[in-house]
Amino acid sequence: MSSVSTPGHPAVLLTEAEVAQVLRVSSRTIRRWAACGTVPAVQIGGVRRFRLRDVAALIDPSTDLEPAGNGREVSRP
Repeated sequence: MSSVSTPGHPAVLLTEAEVAQVLRVSSRTIRRWAACGTVPAVQIGGVRRFRLRDVAALIDPSTDLEPAGNGREVSRP
């Protein structure tokens, strides 16, 4: 799975709190998972962000999210 976005189609980035809400775990759990590499994170300035495609892969490893023409990420079977 590529974590590089294509030109004109930036990756959808989530905050720690958003990821915790989606996965129904605490923010502390997300910090631990990021520290040990369970969920990849990108550092932007002094904050950590998570790619939607990486979070989706935690839920369903067969998920392949690719940018659609409108800049939103969609699932491709």
